[in-house]
Amino acid sequence: MQRDGKRILREFYLMDENALLYDVDEELISKGYDLFSKPGFDQLRGADLVFACIAAIEDAFLVTRDKAFLKHLSTQLRIIDLNESMHTPMYRCMFGI
Repeated sequence: MQRDGKRILREFYLMDENALLYDVDEELISKGYDLFSKPGFDQLRGADLVFACIAAIEDAFLVTRDKAFLKHLSTQLRIIDLNESMHTPMYRCMFGI
């Protein structure tokens, strides 16, 4: 975007053409219910808990800059810490790139 003369933020964008929206509904709550009391998950609240549950349910990487996820869930989830990649995409080494 910067090369095209568009203004961009230093932060990472949340939504793009590859993003998938999840409904926070009864179906998601049912799928994540057993996770709520597991170590690490039991320390999270609100959106943090929702994001962690979706990552666990989908067996997906949790991409974050929030150190609380690393503190509480580093053994339960695969977490990409974007704090290490603010200037260089260090997370790529996780994929052998």
